[in-house]
Amino acid sequence: MKQRIAAAMLITLIPLSLAACGGEKANSSSTTPSSESSSTATQNTAPAGNQSKEDACKEIEKAMADASETVTSATSEMSIDPASIKNAFDSIADAYATASEKISNEDIKKSVDQVTADWRNAGEKAAAISTTNGSGLNEYTQAVNDVSTHQNELFATCGLMSTSN
Repeated sequence: MKQRIAAAMLITLIPLSLAACGGEKANSSSTTPSSESSSTATQNTAPAGNQSKEDACKEIEKAMADASETVTSATSEMSIDPASIKNAFDSIADAYATASEKISNEDIKKSVDQVTADWRNAGEKAAAISTTNGSGLNEYTQAVNDVSTHQNELFATCGLMSTSN
């Protein structure tokens, strides 16, 4: 029963990892420029670590788009092979790590590195659940909450779609 709960949580969590793939910006539906959007544009181009926030966030989008096929494949195998859950989470973490290597903006890099660590931790906790007949569900749930919180913060910083909307 606990494994079914964990699987259900995983299925609802995977779209979080793919939200960045669409490349839609939070303010993209606005057709009239406002002082807020021009202020945001100024913030996006201000360099930190010799890279603008906008350019750093584009690296995240590219890496997530590259990982989407692997994640989709692993997601479809979750019910057959519990190890694929960890593989899916590792693929997401690897995508973030790849993006991090190309990011010099200190604020974005720090956030990306935190999300990478969260995905790896969630993968470890998911693997533990699948090998221990469901024990460790509370730790796994906390790891999933950490992923959700930090990833949504990153998406908000980058102006990417969030699944909480």
